[in-house]
Amino acid sequence: SRRLGPVALTSGAPIIQRPDVLFLDVGDTLIRAHPSWAGVYRQGLLEFGIDIDEKDLERALLHETQAGGWWLNEEPFEPTEENSLARVIEFDRAVLARLGRADVAQDAFRRIEDAFARRSAWYVYPDVLPALDALNRAGIRLCVISNFVWGAPELIHDLELAFFGRTSEDVA
Repeated sequence: SRRLGPVALTSGAPIIQRPDVLFLDVGDTLIRAHPSWAGVYRQGLLEFGIDIDEKDLERALLHETQAGGWWLNEEPFEPTEENSLARVIEFDRAVLARLGRADVAQDAFRRIEDAFARRSAWYVYPDVLPALDALNRAGIRLCVISNFVWGAPELIHDLELAFFGRTSEDVA
């Protein structure tokens, strides 16, 4: 397989060889929560009968994110749906505890997860589809590498971004 080679200089401008594979992140790169992270989070809680002000949620989410969420933990863990959900719930518990709601039932966390799994909860940036289409036409293999939640493959399909068609095994 061709790797990136040395940079050649022509007229002072560097020329870099075209890559074979391009790895892309998902959240806040290809898509963003719609109308906002706090808005989608609130929708899940409302469906469980919990009404928390969106601005309060926004502040709690920001605080817990800055405090160091599960995505910053470099300790190995078994990559299963159950373990992935447990890590997300740990973060969600911290957010809700910050809002005085440490007593929330397990089903509420599933409602939050369900809210984020919906197509309507995500906005695909307008330049994403044309850019991915151009990369596909150029023969560049596309692959997602992300700390997104377990259901990312289904969500990517629902958002019509599934023409990636690659997994990490395909790239090897």
